[in-house]
Amino acid sequence: PGALLGIFLLPHIGLKNLQVISFVFIALCAMLLAVLFNPWHHHHTNGLFVLYCLLNFSLQSGVNITTFSLPSVLFPKKKRASFNGLAAAMGKIGAFIGSYSFYTIANISSYAVVMGLSCIVAIFGAILSDVFIDIKVINQNVTY
Repeated sequence: PGALLGIFLLPHIGLKNLQVISFVFIALCAMLLAVLFNPWHHHHTNGLFVLYCLLNFSLQSGVNITTFSLPSVLFPKKKRASFNGLAAAMGKIGAFIGSYSFYTIANISSYAVVMGLSCIVAIFGAILSDVFIDIKVINQNVTY
């Protein structure tokens, strides 16, 4: 369902806005999980499950789509294939580091701290996307 919403929203709000809004929603969900995990983890598990589902929905609805679409429109045509591959490799390295550090950080501190760090990373993603994604380049290379 999240991916379908992202596909529906894409022609209406554009790649850059979809990415930024998605990162903001991910940050909001992660922040709520960070704040509410400790008070809710014994008695309000249904509420935590709903928040987790919202987080998963937000991960699938925007960033999941723009991760594959943006490199193909942002890079120059002559270097697009190489840079798209490089961007995919960096994404895989980031996912590897995030996946393996998640467990370690949760064991050292708590799940709430991991969600707090995820919130911070998502905020940086939104800021960097807003600052560095050039809407003019996207508009030159995309037709919806």
